[in-house]
Amino acid sequence: MPLRPKLPENFMEYDFKTAYKREPNPRTRMRLLGLMHLQTGKSYREVSQLLQVNHQTVSRWVTQFDDQGFEGLTDKPRSGANPRLPREQERIFKDTILDLHKEKTGKRITAKDVQELLHQKFDVFYSISGIYDLLKRLEIN
Repeated sequence: MPLRPKLPENFMEYDFKTAYKREPNPRTRMRLLGLMHLQTGKSYREVSQLLQVNHQTVSRWVTQFDDQGFEGLTDKPRSGANPRLPREQERIFKDTILDLHKEKTGKRITAKDVQELLHQKFDVFYSISGIYDLLKRLEIN
């Protein structure tokens, strides 16, 4: 018979079932479901098998809930990948694009033009879709 998990003191007082039913985020909802199963007496391993996660993950959910409450169960923002064009060169790039626009009187600047500019002057390579993302991030219309 599996060992029962050691849970925080007031763990049984929370209504995880109601919180589970009201939670719109599926990842948070799964964590609440796991905590609800722990309240019914299931072990970390039993809950991990039900939810198809590692038993240490279930243990971490309990710790995060104990430390931060319901807020500890939500996903935190992540930093993401570093931009290819360094932040300190963005202003120079933006000025270069505006200068290129002035030079091309009567013509539009294409994503291919920007791609070549980035490769030649800044030694970075962006895909065409990446060019549009970069221009949007720098608020260049």
